[in-house]
Amino acid sequence: MIKKIILLIMMCWITQINAQEKGRTIKAVLDSLANTSMPQLNNEVDISFSNIAIKELIRTIGNTTGVNITIDPNVTYSVNSNFNKVRAAEVIGFLCSRYNLELSKIIQ
Repeated sequence: MIKKIILLIMMCWITQINAQEKGRTIKAVLDSLANTSMPQLNNEVDISFSNIAIKELIRTIGNTTGVNITIDPNVTYSVNSNFNKVRAAEVIGFLCSRYNLELSKIIQ
């Protein structure tokens, strides 16, 4: 049933930030992860939401792709979005850029 068991705890902690220059860094981090340890970030997502909490959107992306993601409970944006056949990494990068969020990778 399970071919391999990999013990890896991955948490992406997203918090509010003020800097706008983080977009390029976040894209680079997501692309690096997608090309190495988290190929699920290359999975395409098809999601459309109207007036949904960003927490729910991030959770849906995580559930759809199999990526473990957590979001700071203080982040309370409401999102209207439509993503068709877009890589999960691009959606996460867009959300971070649009809502001034920071992406952190914690592996234990």
